[in-house]
Amino acid sequence: LQVLRGVKSPEARWAPRLNLLSDSLVSRLWFASLRWKFGDPVRLEGSALAASAGNPGSAPVSRYLQRLKEHPEFLQWFRQVELESVEQRQVGGEEVVDFSIFLTPLG
Repeated sequence: LQVLRGVKSPEARWAPRLNLLSDSLVSRLWFASLRWKFGDPVRLEGSALAASAGNPGSAPVSRYLQRLKEHPEFLQWFRQVELESVEQRQVGGEEVVDFSIFLTPLG
């Protein structure tokens, strides 16, 4: 019974949260995984093409974090967003950034 209450509670509504993550996407960035266990932060992992002379503009990961924080619904669903790790690598002559972000849900 407690599990059913938890699933039906407003805190369990993940569709709006997933929409927020998707709506904030920037070009040259994609998700690889999303993991969440009740009581822990959401761990969002992905990759992005790094900014370079051939790819002008600010780094996609920084732009994505900024868009998340500025999204009008962010504070309804999350308390905090934090860049946990960033690693660069070469893929077919392109600089790729692998990243991990922690999002702390409300409630």
